[in-house]
Amino acid sequence: IYDNGNSWLQSSLSSQVVSDITEISGTLFAATSEGVYKSVNQGVNWTQSGLNTFDIYSIAAGGNTLYAGVGIARGVYISTDNGTTWNQTSLNNKDVLAISVNGNNICAGTINSGVYYSANNGTTWSQSTFNNSIVYSFSYSGNTIFSGTSSGVYSSVNNGADWSSAGISNEIVQSVNTNGSQLLAGTKKGVYNSQNSG
Repeated sequence: IYDNGNSWLQSSLSSQVVSDITEISGTLFAATSEGVYKSVNQGVNWTQSGLNTFDIYSIAAGGNTLYAGVGIARGVYISTDNGTTWNQTSLNNKDVLAISVNGNNICAGTINSGVYYSANNGTTWSQSTFNNSIVYSFSYSGNTIFSGTSSGVYSSVNNGADWSSAGISNEIVQSVNTNGSQLLAGTKKGVYNSQNSG
């Protein structure tokens, strides 16, 4: 039933912890506690699609490429064939909770090491100036990327290399979302709302 979220049915993916979902050309991919799963029928049925023994924290798509953030200090993996095969990138020793893709630019949010960024589709990585917190989530608004972190909301205007506080500090922000100049931040105290990008 597709009715804008008024009714819900459980899919066949019912025995794993699902931490993230992304889509490529109508195929859904889910990051789970037992690898990556995919669905070709809008999430009704799911089949396992690689990294089977890994705890996947995040998954994102850029073009036809999938990026998976993996736990137990395994870093970022990439697939260019719809999740059939995966290759580990040079960011291979961090727990990656969040991934964001904007063209060739990739940001990876880690546990206690802040943000790593890549300007070449994940081939090489550099640690950003934001380097000592947990990064839970990302959201783009135009050329600005926002991050939800263990120390508030931060923003970057140069594809994740440098970061500055975006209005909420000393607050655990586990999710951020943007809609034009509106910025929403999900915290343990509820939702914060900014109408001017923080």
